[in-house]
Amino acid sequence: MGPKILLIFSLRYYCLAASAALIKYVEFVQNTIYASESLRIVFKGSEQTTLIDAGTSSVLELAVNLNDPKSDQSLYGVLNHTKKQGGSRLLCCNVLQPNDVETIQGRLDCVEDLSNSSELFFGLQSVLARFDIDIDHLLSLLVQIPKQETGKSRERHMTTAILLKHVTELVPALSDVLSHAKCELFVAYKVSLQDARYGCIVDIINRTIHEDARYTKGHLNMKTQRCFAVKQGLHGVLDLSRITYTELIEDINELIAQLGDKHGLPLKSAYTISRGFHIQLATKATDQLPSDFIK
Repeated sequence: MGPKILLIFSLRYYCLAASAALIKYVEFVQNTIYASESLRIVFKGSEQTTLIDAGTSSVLELAVNLNDPKSDQSLYGVLNHTKKQGGSRLLCCNVLQPNDVETIQGRLDCVEDLSNSSELFFGLQSVLARFDIDIDHLLSLLVQIPKQETGKSRERHMTTAILLKHVTELVPALSDVLSHAKCELFVAYKVSLQDARYGCIVDIINRTIHEDARYTKGHLNMKTQRCFAVKQGLHGVLDLSRITYTELIEDINELIAQLGDKHGLPLKSAYTISRGFHIQLATKATDQLPSDFIK
């Protein structure tokens, strides 16, 4: 390490120490390690910035309404017409930490581009609607390495692989839509999306994950996707486990159907995280439950 770098580090000692303490806290409290070269840290000084303390931010109602915290009557609430969680967080960050004039002008050029091209506007709207997951959350999952592998961590790895497959498969469609853009920022996005490494990621995932594996909403639907995501024939024990799981699901549905026929009730199977599999019945279907259902 050269003397110039040491000098720079010494001038930013407290900033580096606070960052290191935060990373260590996450490592020991959340039992998570970040992958090597996965964190990008940018140091920015206070030049050309306006400092607003927390009290002033609250009085100005930049992010939260003083009378009703749930109300959207704040600067952030009025401006927030974002479609995704990541966009909402970025807008809130920009309200509390405004960007420089150059960045703002670049984004205004994007707005002008969208206003002048209906094909670009509706195309982006259609493609972004398919990115129905939190990209920031996915990126955080990708760079976190658990200290100890458990059943939950393996389940999280499988979910992450399915989500990453879902996102990377949408990259070509997003790149094609941006081909109609003219402003500098959109063009830069298009160039970055044409990176060949996205295709490599898809190829690596498809070696193990079934092509039909998809991100779906609902805990049970996602549980089923995880169960059958790995291609058949790669792991014998896993194949047998999936056959057993399928038979158990069929037995559960058959039992519920038999109980419904026996008591003449419209019973159906349901699944929640807290209860697991259980029987569901509308309250208007009967006034009194049969004795078989009372413990």
